[in-house]
Amino acid sequence: MTRRKKRTIKVKVVARRGRGVYVFRWQDHDGNWNQQTSDVQIGGPSAREERKSRNIAERAAADLEVKLNALPTDDERFEPHIATFVRTVQADGATMDHLLETRSRLERFAREARTPQDAPLASVREITEACIVDFVNGLKRILRPRKPRTVANYSRKFAVPRTPPPVPPTPPPVPASQQTKNHYITTIKAFCAYLTRHKFFEQSPAERLSRGSTEADRRRERRALTPDEFAKLVAAAAAGGTVETLTGADRAMLYILATWTGFRAKELASLTLRSFTLDGPSPAERTRRPQRSSPRRS
Repeated sequence: MTRRKKRTIKVKVVARRGRGVYVFRWQDHDGNWNQQTSDVQIGGPSAREERKSRNIAERAAADLEVKLNALPTDDERFEPHIATFVRTVQADGATMDHLLETRSRLERFAREARTPQDAPLASVREITEACIVDFVNGLKRILRPRKPRTVANYSRKFAVPRTPPPVPPTPPPVPASQQTKNHYITTIKAFCAYLTRHKFFEQSPAERLSRGSTEADRRRERRALTPDEFAKLVAAAAAGGTVETLTGADRAMLYILATWTGFRAKELASLTLRSFTLDGPSPAERTRRPQRSSPRRS
């Protein structure tokens, strides 16, 4: 894909003697002409006063040129590129959860990353290795606001409401784990590689970034349940009430099925009676036809 070269904006100073002021005219990045009336008035009857006022107008036009050239074009904004990148990942056969996580991470990067001048990123051209490193190092855990607890009335007879309890304060944000930072690094590296293929960079700004070790910052240790712990879990589920529309007996059955099959939540939710062979002496799951994945782009 050949990317169109960015047009350099030149602001022209035009004297409107009928209005008594100078007017700025320029052609934007898309080739459209724009006009803006300045606050500089044309000088008096002498040529010296007119030259002085025109110099002031030209200095103002130079400042306007700098601001206009710094503005991103439509093909440099984050939103269309994030949408196109997500569609590219979807074409490679990614799941819906992966697509939502990819979009969420890139939108958070575009919203929170800062330039060396501590300004928000205005275009994809401003992505640098330093801003990626600062963003990843400054990541905080996203804390969900706590819901206020509801209180019931004393009784329907008196209908006197109780004083609502105070809402517990939201705990201060804590740094994100190294595993979360690694996920962001992987997503940003892929996004920068996409931008490099579209000629926005000669070399990807995230090419030299690497994932950190999670051994020193492991927040949750995952392990298998012991036979005694699993037996207690099944017994507690069987004796419990309804949770997420599942009765205790159903949840106990699902725990046993998940343990013996290794299926996860979505795989268990997709099971129906047609998924099993129950007629024979040894019931088993039917062999599923493998799903055809979308072809990967070269």
